[in-house]
Amino acid sequence: MDRMFMAMSNVEAGQNEDPGFTAWRRDRAIEASEQARFLAYSGMRLEEANRMTWADLRPDSLRVQGIAEVRGRRKLQTISPPISLDTGQ
Repeated sequence: MDRMFMAMSNVEAGQNEDPGFTAWRRDRAIEASEQARFLAYSGMRLEEANRMTWADLRPDSLRVQGIAEVRGRRKLQTISPPISLDTGQ
């Protein structure tokens, strides 16, 4: 699965494309692939991940704040240990 996320972050310059724009696109692609990897490995929903704050990250766990659903609210979950997003790049 890591290969898929690495492939998501690869950006090739278009013909006659400004190098600054290519760098910008590459940065956005890396951010998107890191978020997709985080969602895949944590099991969080996008909105849950977007609501995270630094206070939710603890040395031995990750606090997940639930979102409203049709049948009520998701329970507060703790993921332990936290996953690493270090891609070695």
